[in-house]
Order: sequence, then C-alpha cells, then structure tokens
Amino acid sequence: LLEPGTQLATCTDGTDLVPICGPAASCFEVDIRGQATAEYTDPILVPSCECRLPAYPAPDAEDQGLAAFAWTLGCVTPRRATRVSVAEATAESLVLRLRKTMTMAESANRSLVVNVGGTDVAGGTWSVNQSALPPWISLPVTSGNFSEMDDSVIVSLAVSTSGLAEQSEPYATTIALTV
Repeated sequence: LLEPGTQLATCTDGTDLVPICGPAASCFEVDIRGQATAEYTDPILVPSCECRLPAYPAPDAEDQGLAAFAWTLGCVTPRRATRVSVAEATAESLVLRLRKTMTMAESANRSLVVNVGGTDVAGGTWSVNQSALPPWISLPVTSGNFSEMDDSVIVSLAVSTSGLAEQSEPYATTIALTV
C-alpha cells in the first residue's frame, strides 16, 4: 500500500503555524485500513479531527462535518463564565462586614465582574434568580445580554442590614449566576 520508508503525518506533527486540526478540535489517529485482519496486523495510522464536547463545529463552516479540519474556523467553544471576582478587589469571594445598631442600618454596594470565555462568535445572556436571594441582597438588574466582543459582564448588587434580626452567626448566601 505504501512505499517502504514512507512517513505518514501524526497528531504530534502539527505546529502552531501548520496545525493538523482546526482551532479547538481534537486530534486522534485512526487506522486507514479499518479493522485488523490476519493479512494486515500492523495498523497504518493517520490523523483525524473532530469537535468533541464542549466544542462544536464553527457556525460559519461551509461543511459542519469537515469544520474540525479547517485551520481558520475549526471548532468553537461555548461562551460561559470563567471567573467571578469583585471589582477593584483582589479577593476571590466577597465578604462585607456591616453593622446594625438600634437606630441605624448600614448598606453597601459592590460590583461583581464575571469573566466570559469561549471562542464562539455569538454573544449570550446572563441571569440571577432574584427570588432565591435573601431579602438583604438586591440586584438592580437581574439579567442581561453580552456581545461576542464582551470578555466580561458587570453585575451590581446592594446589601443592607435594614430589617435584619440580630444573630450570633454572620448572614451568608451564595448567588447563583447563570451564563
């Protein structure tokens, strides 16, 4: 089938300048002869490419079945949240210490930065289920859109001690944000 000494490409032969598969595609090797038989026991392996979840063929690809082989389009990954941080802070979580006296309640406003990753050319939506939040946290906006150009979304929140009962343990909650 092949001349002696013939070298076929493998998945490891690709480089950044000349990749075997397109962006975000998975490369694996397949035997071009199919199943081994008594006559052919040594496989002849060649690279093959496919979009494996969570990646999927680029929407702009002319042939969705061949998108994984296209160097310019390939596969794309869904746009999703990659990190949440507090604006202008170095902490990974938000801890607010508010005081409440018999005559005065404190409040604070913070902005959360939701970093969005993925390679799809589409934008997306984000939302917070406000009915799942405790009454001492409010969000002026509970949902929104982001464009394909946005790499982050800002979510503002307000916290207030007004109406809270005194207790020995701190109030705590988790905000479930869907992207």
